[in-house]
Amino acid sequence: MGTNARKQFDIGAFVGGLVFGLSGFFAARIWAGHVDVIAAASWMPWVVYTNVKCQMSRRRQSGYGASATNVKWKTYCVLAAAVFALQLLAGYQTMAFMTAIAVLIVTLLLCYFVKSFKPLVRMALAVALGLGLAAIQIIPLQEFFRQSIRTFNFPYSWNSYGSLTIASLKQFLNPFFFGDQISYHGPPPNFAEHAFFVGRVGVVLIIFFLLRRLPRLPRSPMVLAFGCVAFFGLWISLGPNAPIDLQYLLWKIVPMYRYLRLPPRHLILVVFGLSGLIGLGLQRFNKPFSFLIALFISAEMILYARHFI
Repeated sequence: MGTNARKQFDIGAFVGGLVFGLSGFFAARIWAGHVDVIAAASWMPWVVYTNVKCQMSRRRQSGYGASATNVKWKTYCVLAAAVFALQLLAGYQTMAFMTAIAVLIVTLLLCYFVKSFKPLVRMALAVALGLGLAAIQIIPLQEFFRQSIRTFNFPYSWNSYGSLTIASLKQFLNPFFFGDQISYHGPPPNFAEHAFFVGRVGVVLIIFFLLRRLPRLPRSPMVLAFGCVAFFGLWISLGPNAPIDLQYLLWKIVPMYRYLRLPPRHLILVVFGLSGLIGLGLQRFNKPFSFLIALFISAEMILYARHFI
């Protein structure tokens, strides 16, 4: 998502990727041994990026900006499908579902900005082709899935177990507010499932960037996209502790939500969206100052991730 069309080093893209990879969602899972979650979730930026490329119009006046010209959308559609299939084959389909949510949010926003359903149609083609490419694993897996406890008719309390609490939001600034992976005493089930730290410097940068960008937000599709993805992920992670229990509504109307436990799995959307905003925020500063901020962000995230290795 943060790649540079001019083929030169982009400090925003680099730091955004570093924050994503060293965020609490990934770093804490290194210690916990969640290799399947890490393997599947790592594909999220590539799936979203290739889908956005797939949805770009070939005309400059389409609303995507100058970088949208001469894009061969059919090629990117196949590429998006292949990357999505690789994520499905990584073995943890919940992360593929979370990625599909991110893609859908971004796509709906792009549909709004271009006043067309073309991005949605192209997304549907890419997803359908990706499912077809991964069908050799998905079909037998679903046969197994139907025989498992996940298809039992459990009450909503089973699905909402392990939700974040309002106090959990303090982890934005203090990742060890409830203790670390050893001394954790916060909401169940454990530290790794509730970790989403993206750095104090990063959070301050996001706030500063959004405040400066506020008058132009209605004309900033990718800023809104990253922000909406993060906001949705955080709201659902709160489960019944949110002001309005949106997860319960999804549990009632979206079949897949009947099978999902642990709402904080949506925190992958939070770290993805915030990492994107950090990357975009860095691009708004001059090069010397952006490198200085990047140094502080990188140092903080490396020291944080080192705690789990």
